[in-house]
Amino acid sequence: MSLNAFTGEIPQMLGDMIEPEALDLLGNQLSRVILSSLTFLYFLAFLNLSNNNLVGRIPQSNQFSTFSNSSFEGNPGLCGNPLSRDCINSTSVEPSSNSTNVSTEFDVDKIWFWMFTGLGYGVGFASVIIYQLFFPKWKMLYKRSFMNR
Repeated sequence: MSLNAFTGEIPQMLGDMIEPEALDLLGNQLSRVILSSLTFLYFLAFLNLSNNNLVGRIPQSNQFSTFSNSSFEGNPGLCGNPLSRDCINSTSVEPSSNSTNVSTEFDVDKIWFWMFTGLGYGVGFASVIIYQLFFPKWKMLYKRSFMNR
């Protein structure tokens, strides 16, 4: 996926991949922090995030501790091992939540789900009440057939 002029942040779904062996995002226009979920790609043997606009501290856990300087160079906002730039100011530290867009979409989905669940329940309940009020003859026929069994 290198040299494709991708913009924005690294997609969260890349951290959800199953057993990838290589991830090459060289030469795009990716910005923001490196997702900590990428550190859980245990089979990742090759990583190239160089020449983007990434910022913040490079994650240091799991596979990320095995990648060299060349995997991250060309990102002036990145700091921490293996780069020679130390993270000393607060602007270069990874924010506590780097998937705010994903959680916002999830919250919107939950709102729609509960709204339509409530609407379905309301329509079902209202149809029973309307049936009971406006069709008493059908109610009597139903009771007779049920009682005769």
